[in-house]
Amino acid sequence: MKTSFIIFLALTSSLLSAQTSIEGIIYDDETTVKGAKIFNLNENRVTYTNDKGTFEIMANVNDTLEITSLFYHPQRLIIKEEFIHQPLVIEMKKKINELEEAMVLDRRNKKFDGEENQSGMGQQIAMDMKNNPHLYTTYANQGVNFMYLANLVGKLLSKNKYKAPEKKVMTYQQLDSLFSYDKILNYKYLREDLEIPETYLG
Repeated sequence: MKTSFIIFLALTSSLLSAQTSIEGIIYDDETTVKGAKIFNLNENRVTYTNDKGTFEIMANVNDTLEITSLFYHPQRLIIKEEFIHQPLVIEMKKKINELEEAMVLDRRNKKFDGEENQSGMGQQIAMDMKNNPHLYTTYANQGVNFMYLANLVGKLLSKNKYKAPEKKVMTYQQLDSLFSYDKILNYKYLREDLEIPETYLG
């Protein structure tokens, strides 16, 4: 019993001594990287760099650290014996956003055509005047145009005019005919399914 306990203590102490705290700093080409994730893939441990870009994580020799951060290329680093005695210095490379190819045309030598430009602009103004005549009509010298206002109010009211649906009243003969000849709405349906008494069915 004592020997097994001694073996257990020896194994535990050797495992604990093998696992060491690794310290390091992460930077890019301009400054330190804060908030970078350092993940020990072997031990399933995770930590993040602080505002100064430094970190500390428990690891063994030959453990793999995965370093990831937004806007940076991920890295993997295998812990070696020499990493335990001095702080790690890790440089991360920024991801560069690549744009799709664009064609640039040289229009410096193209001459300005005033007539073409004027006719295109004239058509746009004419279309806008047709769609929004109230923006182009001025009555400063003439006073208020009551005919124009009445026309606008008439259009407004005609658009929102509500027509109630006509109510059609069924005669007794039409109702009787409906229940006499229809395959679904018949007297049997009224008596058996709706359980209407015979006195009401006439």
